[in-house]
Amino acid sequence: MASSTQNGARFSHTPLERPHSQIRLLELQPVTRQAPGTIGVDFDQPICCSIRTVPLDHPPPYTALSYSWGDKDQPRRNISIDGAALSITMSLDSALRHLRHDRTEPLIVWTDQICIMQGNTNIPEKNVQVDMMARIYSLAKQVLVWLGPAGQGSDGVMDLYADVGAAIDAANLQHYCTRDNLPLLDAAVHAREPGDQLWEQAAVVQALARELLLPRLQAMVDWDRREWFRRVWVVQEFCVGADPLFVCGHKSIPVDYVKTTRLFLGLGLTHEFLRAVSAQGEDKLALVGALGSGDPTPAFFGARSWRQRSKPGQRPAGTLFELLRMIHVGREAHATEVVDRVFGMFSLATDLDDLGLSVDYNKPEAKVLTDVARALIRGGDLTVLAYVQLPRDVDALPSWVPDWRPNLRSSFYPYRVVGNEGEEDYFRPSGSRPPIVTADLGGDVICLGGFSVDMVEDTGSIWTHDPSGADTFRHQSYLAQIRFLCRLSAMKNQPIYASMQRREEAEWRVPIADIWEANESGPGARQRATHRAMRAFADFRNQIAWMESGGLGRTAVAPPGQSEASMYRLSLAKMSGMRPFITSRGYVGVGPPAMCSGDVVVVFFGARVCSVLRPRGTWGFMGKQYLYVGEAYCDGVMDGELVGQRWEESFYLV
Repeated sequence: MASSTQNGARFSHTPLERPHSQIRLLELQPVTRQAPGTIGVDFDQPICCSIRTVPLDHPPPYTALSYSWGDKDQPRRNISIDGAALSITMSLDSALRHLRHDRTEPLIVWTDQICIMQGNTNIPEKNVQVDMMARIYSLAKQVLVWLGPAGQGSDGVMDLYADVGAAIDAANLQHYCTRDNLPLLDAAVHAREPGDQLWEQAAVVQALARELLLPRLQAMVDWDRREWFRRVWVVQEFCVGADPLFVCGHKSIPVDYVKTTRLFLGLGLTHEFLRAVSAQGEDKLALVGALGSGDPTPAFFGARSWRQRSKPGQRPAGTLFELLRMIHVGREAHATEVVDRVFGMFSLATDLDDLGLSVDYNKPEAKVLTDVARALIRGGDLTVLAYVQLPRDVDALPSWVPDWRPNLRSSFYPYRVVGNEGEEDYFRPSGSRPPIVTADLGGDVICLGGFSVDMVEDTGSIWTHDPSGADTFRHQSYLAQIRFLCRLSAMKNQPIYASMQRREEAEWRVPIADIWEANESGPGARQRATHRAMRAFADFRNQIAWMESGGLGRTAVAPPGQSEASMYRLSLAKMSGMRPFITSRGYVGVGPPAMCSGDVVVVFFGARVCSVLRPRGTWGFMGKQYLYVGEAYCDGVMDGELVGQRWEESFYLV
């Protein structure tokens, strides 16, 4: 249906006189009611709006809309703004139609697609307004998170969240769904002490959650896969908004209902429930796994919690690097423009002023990403290098700059996260030496101080983890490659280990990068490998041999140590996608998939792991240039064994 526009006029924004202190607001008009029984006709009526400029310090009450723009190549629809036509995406068109449904009064809305001048018409104004978005969302009377039209059982999912969330509130259990109080709830649920009021209240809610979940498993998985959860910009909109609501079709729920319900669902997946699911078919059991592994909400609620938890005198929660890591590592987080992968976190980052960064759409995308990486490394935190992963999808990036694309791999090293500052540093290859960074050399160059370990002589095949454990050849091949490299190292007979015993330990330490995945939660979940890992390694090899002999298909008793073998397999998982290597002197380790013979293993001062560099000639008087290839574990150097035994060098990364 055509929009109500005058003489085919196209809408054009009037520039803001004071873009630092003014915003535009959209007044969305209700539909003109037709005769009874014409609901579909009402819904499809043209969207008519007006727009006005208001001071941000004293705006009228308004609703801020968070939504996914959708594919930039999708069809568009016209709406009428003050009698002139403006083309918007189908996703925003759908959101506005649902928001005006059943309304009799105009709705005052802020939405970026309309209220910020898009395109290249006025880049300076756009830069300022984008930089203000966190404040715009925080000042709204309410933030509506539009997940899209109803479909794929979404009404049932919204009802589940509404019913379980309300039950949690009615029992006053929401106070236990916090970081500080959750251990109390977890302990009560696992103890199941008769007469314990907390357990009895939780059990009632758990029973309700399980009852409602069982027929809605597929719908829950589909709900988790909605496009809104896969966008970058929506994170800040979700974190700073007051009383946000999830809106899907014509249903809405408080976002905290989703947080508390997901927590109780996790606590409530008992063996009895899993048996009930399995009775409906193995495909249903797989959906339970998908609900856990594919849950998109923790990153959103985690970032929101950081924002709310910051206190004076504490390390600020939500630094730019922590936000980038939370949103882009292991998650589908997409942005229409490459620069928005980082710009979308700027308003949330508590250290942005210290980093000296600001939104600037005039800069090329490679320049934006380079400036971000340079600012982070200049501060002395070399962790950002862990997320330089090939192949990158942005042209002309320096080798040391992450592209922050979706689904970056986690590092094999458990870098600290905010709130866990008490965790130990597992490795200190440079001892107590602080980082030496020269970041302002101009161009695409950065210089890091450190020392060389050795040149890579040979590499093995890239190893990919098999979560099921059924593909024994993958594990056997990986362990065999490392065993072969360890024997080559012994044949070189170089004094790179303190003792023969330590040299022999490399065979079971290297495959898991000397980090053991303990079967527990909390700070002790990962530990430096001990002789328990050595015994688990032997159990794991016995398990593989038993499986290869057909043990799974027989009634024969499995070899002892199955639990420990499984823990060794779990410890292997973090090394997926990496490649074993040996150096000229016989150092054995595991490094990035792109490494090859002739690369150099180095230690940067202040780093927690080794790095692999590729020599690229010289650069004037400054010395040799290198390409950054990736991070690595190198056995025998991770505890500072080479500190003071190697010449200090300046590595110029290009």
